[in-house]
Amino acid sequence: MAVQALLLRRSVAVASRPARPLLRATGVSFSTDAPAAPATGGKPLSDTLRELRASEHFDLIVIGSGPAGQKCAIDSAKHGKSVAVIDKRDMLGGVCVHTGTVPSKTFREATLHLTGYRHRSFYNGQTAPTKRFGVEDILQRVKKVEGAETDITRHQLLRNGVELINGTARFLSGDKNMIAVLSNDSYEAATDAKRHSSADICKRVLTADKFLVCVGTRPARRPDIPFDGETIFDSDQLLWGGVKTVPRRLIIVGAGVVGMEYASMMTIIPGTDVTVIDGRK
Repeated sequence: MAVQALLLRRSVAVASRPARPLLRATGVSFSTDAPAAPATGGKPLSDTLRELRASEHFDLIVIGSGPAGQKCAIDSAKHGKSVAVIDKRDMLGGVCVHTGTVPSKTFREATLHLTGYRHRSFYNGQTAPTKRFGVEDILQRVKKVEGAETDITRHQLLRNGVELINGTARFLSGDKNMIAVLSNDSYEAATDAKRHSSADICKRVLTADKFLVCVGTRPARRPDIPFDGETIFDSDQLLWGGVKTVPRRLIIVGAGVVGMEYASMMTIIPGTDVTVIDGRK
């Protein structure tokens, strides 16, 4: 039976997504439930957190470790500024390294190599004979390149004196120069879109003179499309191993840059029939 898959990509800025506000702190655990009375003896949340980590201050805090955040952090550090970069555990290097430019281009090169497409001229225009391969063979190469790029990013930041902090940054109401760094293992995976919950733990509270927000993008999921991770995927899920086998039939919704990029890559895999659907003329 043919395996069908749907790939959708409409990237939007993560920063544009609404987030639930932090309303209450119990110790250093957050809850999104509305409190009956202010926590910790009637003190405002910002006052409570300021007491926890009042001494942690930076000249610049960069939220996001992609190319923009990385370059700004390093340049500021070279000018003698104290700099911290905050990003989720699995996303050092940003979208560029993990779900954007680097993995998609590696996916393409791995596909061209494994199919023998580059050597087709030696086989009268046909694809060179090769052993059977699966998506895991392609993703293995993608992960290897991602790992190398992540190590390079980490080394460059640390070498220039930039402090790296794993977690999710949240600005606190009432103090524009203060943020909380939250940690929750259930949502720190790069492809998890869960919002903050009562399981959030405040790891640190930081203040800074300046903040740079460069959080990258993720696929925009239309609510009327039932993404299930089995038949219907977005492009990030494909790169993170959501597709386990090479599909015999693949439908790509959206003829933009990303959609056509994956269509051209998948169509050279022997036995895969690719159809692109787009509502624009």
